[in-house]
Amino acid sequence: MELRHIRVGFVISVTLFTAANIYTYARMRAFSSIDDGFAYFGWPFNIYAYGGYFGHPVYVWTGMLANLVIVVIVGLVIALLLARLTRRSMGAAEQIAGRERR
Repeated sequence: MELRHIRVGFVISVTLFTAANIYTYARMRAFSSIDDGFAYFGWPFNIYAYGGYFGHPVYVWTGMLANLVIVVIVGLVIALLLARLTRRSMGAAEQIAGRERR
């Protein structure tokens, strides 16, 4: 696995999780008109909450840490898949090139 696979894997992973969290934030803002209710956002774990009688905002640090760990794991899995796919396609391309040389 090369560094470029890791970079691409992390970019894809961060982009997907950022889009998911932006979506949950937009949904939270749409449904947060309830007085004295609670609203959360974050995917797959909540990273922010507010509401209740006084409306105190709370950052959920354990959710942020869990989401970060998942982003790293998903990024590495994507990097491994990219490494295998490029290795197979490179092998096929080399076989085709070898056949043409004969």
